Amino acid sequence: TIYFWLSDLLLSTVVKTEQVRITVTGDKTKDEVKVTLQEKAATEGIFVASVPTRYGTTPIADGTLDVQGGEEVRAIYTPDFEGVNTQPVEDHTYVQAGVRGRLAIVQPDGTIIRNFNIGIPLYFRLEDPDLNRDPFVVESTNITVKTNTPEAPILVTLYEENANSPIFKGSISTQYGRNNNLTTQPPNHLPLVGGEIVTAIYEDALIDTGETNVEVSATCRANLIAWAPYTSKPLLIDGLD
Repeated sequence: TIYFWLSDLLLSTVVKTEQVRITVTGDKTKDEVKVTLQEKAATEGIFVASVPTRYGTTPIADGTLDVQGGEEVRAIYTPDFEGVNTQPVEDHTYVQAGVRGRLAIVQPDGTIIRNFNIGIPLYFRLEDPDLNRDPFVVESTNITVKTNTPEAPILVTLYEENANSPIFKGSISTQYGRNNNLTTQPPNHLPLVGGEIVTAIYEDALIDTGETNVEVSATCRANLIAWAPYTSKPLLIDGLD
């Protein structure tokens, strides 16, 4: 939400109005919203209002300002006093744009995993410069790990690899079984029986287009486990023992 504060004593002493309209526009999406400012209680010449914003690529006339990352937003007030030639007054601000995070499920050496055997740890690598807010502190963030089964998702904490880095790392253990078949569920363990698709999800608060709370994901699959048959009786294969 963008807030507006207009100070013009003539609106209370000459025109004697309790409200005034301004125009708010964006230079990329080309959306335009007419905003009505109301006089602040017990304060002459001060008018306030606000307008909600959202990410959008085309203007929609619904009272919400559609904007994109990097867009310049201008608020324009045009005084209208009879017999007085006054110029428009305006202010501007810019829509923040971030960096889209990149998430991968990897081996310890950084190689991306597509398939894995149950029992090995899964390592996660997230690169998002927006998370490096303090260059002198090792920061952390969370991702969610889930499978295509009714099992509950698991929250995994990733830590910055050093105090001034855009890369965050973490891991989770995997084990054979199901939650309801395990007597005790160790923390940060993912139970699997084979064939499941494992999905890691990071919710990026701000990406390059200006969109907020965008899901970034990576997937891999647990290998199916085959039972190895064995017999102590002689076998004939192609007529040979």
